[in-house]
Amino acid sequence: AGVGCRSVGRAAAMDGEERAPFPSVRWVAQSFVMRAKTAMACVGSVLLVIGVLVMALDLMAQTPQNNGDFFIRDARTVQEWDAVDLARDHILEHGLGTDDSEKANQPQTIDNREFTIFLLYKARDGGSVARPELLAEIQTLEARLLNDPEYDNLCLKASNPALKTPAELAARRCLPPYMFVEAPADAAQGTQDVPYPRLAPDDSAAQLDAKMSMYAELASLASLRDIFWDADFGDEGALASTYARSMFPMGLPLADDGSGSPFRGEDDRIEEQRRAFDDRIAAFRDYVAFEYDPDEEKPLQVIISGFRPLQYFFNTAANGDLVWATGSVMIVWIYVSFHMQSIFVGSMVMGIVLFTIPSALFVYKIVLGISFYQALTQLSIYIILALGADSAFVYVDAWNQAPDRAGFTLIDRVEYTLRRASKAILVPSLTTCVAFLATAVSDIMPIATFGIFSACLVVTNYVLDMTLLPAVVVVWERSVRAKERRCLRLSEQSERHDLIHYRKSMRKLALGKGGEAADGDAEQAAATKADPEAAATASPTAEASSSSKQRTPKLGEIRAAAASFRGEGDMPHPRLLERFFRDHWIQNISGLTPITVAAFLALFLGMVYSASTLKPLSQTEQWFPDAHPVRLAQTWPQDHFSRTDRDKTVEVDVVWGVLGVDREGADKYDTSQRGVPIWDAAFDVSSPAAQQYILDTCNDPAAPGALDKCFMAAFKEHVEAEGGAFPVVAPAGEDQRQVFESQLRAWAQDTSVGRDFATGGAVGFNADG
Repeated sequence: AGVGCRSVGRAAAMDGEERAPFPSVRWVAQSFVMRAKTAMACVGSVLLVIGVLVMALDLMAQTPQNNGDFFIRDARTVQEWDAVDLARDHILEHGLGTDDSEKANQPQTIDNREFTIFLLYKARDGGSVARPELLAEIQTLEARLLNDPEYDNLCLKASNPALKTPAELAARRCLPPYMFVEAPADAAQGTQDVPYPRLAPDDSAAQLDAKMSMYAELASLASLRDIFWDADFGDEGALASTYARSMFPMGLPLADDGSGSPFRGEDDRIEEQRRAFDDRIAAFRDYVAFEYDPDEEKPLQVIISGFRPLQYFFNTAANGDLVWATGSVMIVWIYVSFHMQSIFVGSMVMGIVLFTIPSALFVYKIVLGISFYQALTQLSIYIILALGADSAFVYVDAWNQAPDRAGFTLIDRVEYTLRRASKAILVPSLTTCVAFLATAVSDIMPIATFGIFSACLVVTNYVLDMTLLPAVVVVWERSVRAKERRCLRLSEQSERHDLIHYRKSMRKLALGKGGEAADGDAEQAAATKADPEAAATASPTAEASSSSKQRTPKLGEIRAAAASFRGEGDMPHPRLLERFFRDHWIQNISGLTPITVAAFLALFLGMVYSASTLKPLSQTEQWFPDAHPVRLAQTWPQDHFSRTDRDKTVEVDVVWGVLGVDREGADKYDTSQRGVPIWDAAFDVSSPAAQQYILDTCNDPAAPGALDKCFMAAFKEHVEAEGGAFPVVAPAGEDQRQVFESQLRAWAQDTSVGRDFATGGAVGFNADG
């Protein structure tokens, strides 16, 4: 009893000295011990509510991808781009003073290359695609697209100002697609006569050769030859083409969004038009991707291409890769459970990690008000998996290393663990959080949001660790640990193995202190060092008992004696890895300090040199394997076809009347909020000099390419066709601006050419006129 009193008193003095700066930790520890299950229930309820809110508000939905996501909003070129786009949207919104029906484009009359669909073909045997059996398969596939009920809602159609009613517009037929194979006679579209030869599956060999010769020899078919056949076609009289492609132009604006709401122009609600297009082409797109899997060795290989299908495949692949996160979670769960020798603790730790994601998302979107959330942001799950597991390791290790002595209560153990683990977990969490927040200053918005969301994950995980882990470990220690050990049959055999191991360790330690000694002597020496006063006053009966070879010491006694002998107070015996670093690594590495410093300095200099050699990409980054459909859709046109006027090009706009963009009040994390255009109040196109200047700019031979859509040139032709003179000059006594603007409005409203410019947003008046 006396020894017990002294032990408690010593522990109280030591712990009291540690507790002094943080008296509140004791209260927290008492709360977790007394109400462990209540704490778990309360925190779990909060997490459940947050999870329900995240699902109900659809906070995990990805932000639709936008071409401007990675633009630097403050860059001059981006501001100019946005100013022009916003000015065009403003013009489309306010039109030319006409009613809403006059403002809208006729549906599907604007050829937009972002939506055009290509079908790419390859004869796997390296022969020609123009063979009857392959032509028959191509004809069947293309007929499937032409007969698709949604094709009529997507295809490019001719503009006809005379058509006004919905019935008249719906009756229009699609313009002929660029197909080198005849459409079946019963096809819903594509059966019109075309000014070039189409191949038929039932053509004879002579007929096929004659038609292919026309493509090779006629200059009038040169542009179609580049579209249909590969770059080697026609070289040295070769009439075979291993690769071929068909093109199906799609028109904007789409008629409606699927719910009856019409689109006014090609730029009107463009993201909604993209989604509507993806939905309508989905059936055919998925059919081609499934039926013509590149891994299947069919005679004809088919790839569906075009910006929209490729964007869909890219997003699908990126989202599919996130499924691997499930595998990562399972691996981490297995390892955590193994390391802690507890399925219960491992499962609860993974629950904390998984609930960290919706909790951080709630803070990120609701508290911070950041709406941007895409695939790059979702990659943070791998970071929090590692950090969450590491935090759990630190906490449970601190728990296992807590003193195991008489009078050291469960509250003392929780307090001890909280004092050690909270700081040990805080430091890496804080440094990780600060590192991610450093990316928040990036001008590239997706990178900045990635850093902010990752920082939210780190902070949220730390809070959950400090509120849930103590309660989880207390419940585990009280109610679960013994049951798990019985289930896993670890108790008796494991304890006996540990006893033998510790006895050997004790003997080695005793030998290291004073020469050869028996196990009993080592234990006695350790006990004497641990408490000399108790050893000196021990009764003969106790001495006889301690030296008896008949009694097997308890494992706790061996651990306490060994720890005391090593000067570790009442700490449990360290594990293998801890002993390795303490007894071997530190001793060996301490003598190699100069070599270690020199090695790391050389490594650092090598990294600096490697960083100095970094250069921008010289070619498109390869995101997919060589055999992936997206990769083939990118490489086939580049490697096997000639350039055509249908290739995606850079469009240059020359704009007057807009100074810039005002972004005040616009959410920088929402790319759809770009601000409002700043109009040039001094701009006046009505003067004869201004009219002539704009016309001269369009005709400037030094311009980088032809300005083929110049509203002033078209307006000049109209004025002269009406018998007027250009530049427009007001009669004496009349206002020049009013005369010019009245003629410009009449041209934009009453002529098909003018309406095309006006409804395309190329010319118009702002809300102030």
